Amino acid sequence: MKLVFKLWWMALAIKAVLAAIIPFSLDESYYWVWGQRLQLSYFDHPGMVGWLFGFGEWLLPFGYASRLPLVIVGHLGLLFWILILEKHLNQNQLLSFVLIYLLSPMLGFGGLIATPDVLVVTFWAFALWSLCRYLEAPSSKFAIALGAALGLGFCAKYHIVIFVFITFCYLTIEKLWHRLNMRHLAAVIVTGAIFSLPVFVWNLQNDFASFKFQLDHGLGESQWSPWWTFSYLTGQLIVIFPVFVLMALRSSRQPSLRIFTYFGWGPILFFFLTSFRGLVEINWPIVGYASIFALSSAAIFSRRAYLFSLAIWATLTIVVVSHSIKPFLPGKKLNEPFYYQLVIDAAPQYENLFANTYQMASALWHAHKKPYYKINGIGRFDFYDSMPESLPTKSPFFIALETEQAPPQWITPENFEITTVEQLGPLFKIVKVTNK
Repeated sequence: MKLVFKLWWMALAIKAVLAAIIPFSLDESYYWVWGQRLQLSYFDHPGMVGWLFGFGEWLLPFGYASRLPLVIVGHLGLLFWILILEKHLNQNQLLSFVLIYLLSPMLGFGGLIATPDVLVVTFWAFALWSLCRYLEAPSSKFAIALGAALGLGFCAKYHIVIFVFITFCYLTIEKLWHRLNMRHLAAVIVTGAIFSLPVFVWNLQNDFASFKFQLDHGLGESQWSPWWTFSYLTGQLIVIFPVFVLMALRSSRQPSLRIFTYFGWGPILFFFLTSFRGLVEINWPIVGYASIFALSSAAIFSRRAYLFSLAIWATLTIVVVSHSIKPFLPGKKLNEPFYYQLVIDAAPQYENLFANTYQMASALWHAHKKPYYKINGIGRFDFYDSMPESLPTKSPFFIALETEQAPPQWITPENFEITTVEQLGPLFKIVKVTNK
């Protein structure tokens, strides 16, 4: 166990250094803006990601270290998993699990990207640790811990509700309801409600806008496209890796590991079913990956295949981290932090400049450490559309747009004079809008 904990601390130290060096992704810049405008919750996601960015504001002089509070909370997820698995795996298997966890693309390098996923993975692990301890020795303290984990998870990302569904299935199929004391169940519900209160208060104040958006985002389509399901399954096979899928399937029926079968494959199955109602993003089942890796670690049938898979992941991690620090690879997604660099460089020349997306506005705000806003009414509704500042109050004003993009529909030629004042490379332009 000493080696496992040393590895945990070493990984945390490396993450802390890299967290200050690697530039923000566009979504991270958006969440960082939330930290500048703290709320109980937000339209796109619950509020914890914004709260932690706000807490990390004192680290702003140290590169990108304001994401460090989220990285630390995310790394605690691995600690909970070590505590969970020390009773299920031997020392070599536990060490194998830790290495898989740290080198996997979504849980390893992905743990450096400060998003709601990083947080919900930790609170999912906290909840599973609490549930395991409760089932071993039912007590109010573990029931309260479970409620707190679920409530905090709900403040991180709504996907924590899948944990409740899986728990219900697990207790029912395995016939374990007799282990649950009704007073303890009440403690779970009350504690969970208390810890998730900020999300419910915000939604009550805003006509449940966030709940409605997330439901429509995942289940809003009426006609199925085979591509949704195919791309989902292919994506999961790639990020989990075929070798570890086979290993996990091999140990899924072991009685002592049955709980990880439910909490690993459960999220995969849940989003497989939702793929018939809409496009599923590759990261959505991330809460199940650690359970699948736990199953894999218990059934490593080929040491060579295991080490080869880790070597591939380690190589990819080194390449991606190196590219993040000093870009050398092509591809829009890989170069996302630098996508708006021409606009960022040109922005100080224009007073009253608005952006065309929340990503651009956030990149400008973070780069210049002063507020920039997305122009109201363009693209999908987001946090910026709720800000009064997204509607210009002075004329003229400027908008940074993509080259072939038009201003929002409310800016009509009948009421405004619209002229292009600068072309920024092949992708962007600055237009000037003046009241007639």
